[in-house]
Amino acid sequence: MNKHSSVLFAGCSFTHTCGFDDINLEFTWPALFSKKYQLDVKNIALGGMSNDEIFYRSIENTVESKPDIAIVMWSHIRRRWEYYSDNNVDDYTIMNTSCTGHNDHLDEVHQFAKLGQVYFVNDYVNIKKWFCYSIALANYFKNNGIDYIFLRGFDNQIDELQGIFHRPDENLNLASASENVRSMFDFTNRPDDYILKKVKELKSLYTATAKLNWVNLSSPSFTDMSFDFADDQIHPGKLSNKELYVILANYYETVYS
Repeated sequence: MNKHSSVLFAGCSFTHTCGFDDINLEFTWPALFSKKYQLDVKNIALGGMSNDEIFYRSIENTVESKPDIAIVMWSHIRRRWEYYSDNNVDDYTIMNTSCTGHNDHLDEVHQFAKLGQVYFVNDYVNIKKWFCYSIALANYFKNNGIDYIFLRGFDNQIDELQGIFHRPDENLNLASASENVRSMFDFTNRPDDYILKKVKELKSLYTATAKLNWVNLSSPSFTDMSFDFADDQIHPGKLSNKELYVILANYYETVYS
């Protein structure tokens, strides 16, 4: 007998349709998982969802009706969730390399998105926010008697950062880090003691985050493990979704059997 009878899925397009046409939605990893365990499904994922929106909507959708388990695939750290001020209904507008959402037809929204990408991208803060959202959402689920599992949809520079975090402080050797990581810690303009302080701050949050129920925080993200394509020729395909489903099912049975 299954421990759970209902599941909430939250995430971006990887968790929504994953680029499949309606006739092929049965091949998505949420569909495969819920079918195997005969779960009643509520899927609140939307294409382009930011981690901000995933966090807020996961709480919003479990306040009155609580699922037995929530499965959250976190999104790209550079996505933003913004509203247009006029007639500000509860629809989403994301800001990333492209601009999509409820108000994506507005020139002002595209201009704002361009400004955001040029002047307001701070991956150090973005990663800290993601870690904090993960810790806060996990505690919320625990306090409300909801089991949960987290997955990583995108790399979000964690693969390289883990290597840095696992080194002794005196052997950080950030000079050999990638340009993205060097930029994240402002390697060019900051003294060593400042950089070390910021690395320690991020490391402490990572250590707390790593203790949560993650399927793949230390293994490839869904993007990185994908090797075929869905109907839109962009998102992970049937084989990639099946592989993730198997990994998730094995984790689920280990933790919740």
